[in-house]
Amino acid sequence: MRNVTKAELDEAIRAASAGDTLHRPMHYSGNLDLRYRADITHLPEGLSVGSNLDLTGCTSLTHLPDGLSVDGDLYLSGCTSLTHLPDGLSVGSSLYLSGCTGLMEKNIPAHLRSKAI
Repeated sequence: MRNVTKAELDEAIRAASAGDTLHRPMHYSGNLDLRYRADITHLPEGLSVGSNLDLTGCTSLTHLPDGLSVDGDLYLSGCTSLTHLPDGLSVGSSLYLSGCTGLMEKNIPAHLRSKAI
């Protein structure tokens, strides 16, 4: 897995949101702040984040990749188009889901329910 810069990750997010489904393992080592990005519908397959991932207010986000790994907190508050969380999602700390109006509790994997705030 290779470390990527914010610019490289932004390009991979644009490609994923445009339908690119290629799996490219990549790691972003810091806090990743993508709040209020209406252009994001998908994140790239193979992404891991070494700290917190903030997707608050990404109202067009419909999909998280199955192998997404976040070592810290995952903020999904206000992601109104998100309808489920993948079984392979890994969150090291807390999972923030307030305002995720499309997400039903039954669509949150059991191993993540205790982390949900």
